Amino acid sequence: MLRAFTGRLIALRREHSILRRESWRDGLEIRWLSPGGGEQTDTQWQDEDNMTIGLRLSRKQPAEEGWDDVLILFNPQDVDISFVLPDRTA
Repeated sequence: MLRAFTGRLIALRREHSILRRESWRDGLEIRWLSPGGGEQTDTQWQDEDNMTIGLRLSRKQPAEEGWDDVLILFNPQDVDISFVLPDRTA
């Protein structure tokens, strides 16, 4: 099961250039989001109980391949956490 999951992650990275940056100066916008859907605040970063976050990667110029916008949610807890999805145009 873990092997299949890892294989799918590798395939996603291969298929979508937004997941494999060649330069930190490529114009990719990176936003860290709270479960409430807004930007992660300094207070939330300091809160040890706040472990669920979202990572949004956006590209203004269309990609040659794959996605131009991706949202990755991280939830290390043993319970489901509700996450408000941000507006796609934001």
